[in-house]
Amino acid sequence: MKQALFLLAACSSMLWCACQNETDVHPATTSSVNIAPSSYRLIGGNSYLVLLKESGNAEDLIYVFRNQSNNSVNQIIQVLAITELQDGLDVLKADGSHIVLATRTDLPAHYHGYSLAKLSGSVNQARFYEHGFPKSNPDVDAVKCACKTLPQKESCDSGGMGATDCSVEVSGTVAGSGVTERCSVKCGEGTYACCKK
Repeated sequence: MKQALFLLAACSSMLWCACQNETDVHPATTSSVNIAPSSYRLIGGNSYLVLLKESGNAEDLIYVFRNQSNNSVNQIIQVLAITELQDGLDVLKADGSHIVLATRTDLPAHYHGYSLAKLSGSVNQARFYEHGFPKSNPDVDAVKCACKTLPQKESCDSGGMGATDCSVEVSGTVAGSGVTERCSVKCGEGTYACCKK
């Protein structure tokens, strides 16, 4: 009996350690969880992937992932949760599968790249939506938060040489209502974060 209890305790301990090791690979920073699936669009082009709500508003987050590949994809996916990781993004789909985007090549992921920007606000929404639906060819080059390659030097309002992430927020008034534009970015090796207003 003592041997069985010891064996059960040892197995439980190993299982707990295995779970801990799995979560350490991609530590989560923030997460949004939906009780019912939400429709998102995954759009890919030359050196980018964009993840955004199928019918989004100015407060909804838009994710822009940059890499060196031609990502030809344009699909609607049902999303249960989006978890922002220390080095990327984990998208939990309604069917239980995941799409993982990582800014480090040594991490397991479906897509590897060097930049993950997160933005919101009406100006950003206009760059990615047209008539209430995602553009098939969004203006990713207009994103104000980016990862610059070394040794290129740029003037930045936030971030700069040596920074791995940065963020900016611009507030103003349009027709009597407050407008806030937000942008942040996380960068991979060989690049630095540069955010402009």
